Amino acid sequence: MRLEIFDVRGQKVVSLTDGYRGSGVNVNTWRGVNEFGQPVPSGVYFYRLTSPGYVQTRKLVLVR
Repeated sequence: MRLEIFDVRGQKVVSLTDGYRGSGVNVNTWRGVNEFGQPVPSGVYFYRLTSPGYVQTRKLVLVR
C-alpha cells in the first residue's frame, strides 16, 4: 500500500506510507509538512491511496 500527498500542480509533496499494511484499520497522520519536514502552505492538496488492484484519489484542504 502507498499513501502519497500531492499539490494542485500534481507534484508529490510527501509519501506517508509505502509497504505492506495488515488488514483492519490503519491510521496515518499528515502534519502538513513535505518530505524534508518543512511546513507547506495552506491550500488544496490531494491524497492518493494505491494498493494492488485499487487506486483512490481524494481532495483535502489544509488550513493553518
